Amino acid sequence: MRAIATDYRSAPVDAPTRALLAFADKLSREPWKITRADWEALAAAGWSEQQRIEAVHIVGLFEYFNRVADGFGMESHGQRHPLLLEALHANPDRDP
Repeated sequence: MRAIATDYRSAPVDAPTRALLAFADKLSREPWKITRADWEALAAAGWSEQQRIEAVHIVGLFEYFNRVADGFGMESHGQRHPLLLEALHANPDRDP
């Protein structure tokens, strides 16, 4: 996992996994550049249509959750952002 997080391109994974990681990376960083060729590359690597659809949903959900967490100042990657916690504790109308 550490090797994948550091650089999936050189991580010791099989070709289908590397293709999926490349797709997920592109979808995460430059989603507007996803083309039919990207989908076909995943299919050629052995990923079914259902698996490709699930991959898009998983990447999208992680992007969404990360933006929500960042927006509320939640802890992320070992760094604490107190914005959310301060707001919650300072709000007397909050439902405990």
